Amino acid sequence: MPSWRPFTGVILAVQLAFAIWLVVVLARSDTTCPKDQADEFCQAGKALGMAVGVVFILVIWPLVDVILGVSWMVTNDNLRTCPACGERSKNGWLACPNCGYQFVAAAALMKPPTKNCLECAESILAEAKVCRYCGHSFPTQNVKPTPNVKPTPNVKPTQDVKCFNCNHVQAVLASQTEYTCEQCGQRLKRKHTTLPAGG
Repeated sequence: MPSWRPFTGVILAVQLAFAIWLVVVLARSDTTCPKDQADEFCQAGKALGMAVGVVFILVIWPLVDVILGVSWMVTNDNLRTCPACGERSKNGWLACPNCGYQFVAAAALMKPPTKNCLECAESILAEAKVCRYCGHSFPTQNVKPTPNVKPTPNVKPTQDVKCFNCNHVQAVLASQTEYTCEQCGQRLKRKHTTLPAGG
């Protein structure tokens, strides 16, 4: 069973006081009058007084209950729920006692980015176009579209090499030492005449 708040005890004490008050008023409802007063008027007056007292209690009691109930509900939220484990903990705690979730660190991450106004130096939202304090307008940043640039392929250096068998000239990677002639199929090694690229 959860521990009761002190205000709950106050509400229960007020309820007990009203109940005792009503019982006392009803218990003192004897209508006997002193001998020197007229019986009829005396009894009518005492009955009327008791009725007024009971009605007064029955009207005031619910009104006080409404005020106390609203006060209790407004001041009731002194616990917060941990978003990580669902445990209820006191509002003043910086971390959840059950799982160690850091309330302050999480709250700092949820704040939107801010910037300082150039005119009044007040902190405003980073996306603001006009300062809410002084009315300073911030220039809009025109984002230039990036041109469509085709990526250059990874080109490796080549050399033109001449086949000794058929005199065919072909481009071969500069790092390649053995190759096959594209025209006659002769297997060649880079020992023979090489021509400069494109020539």
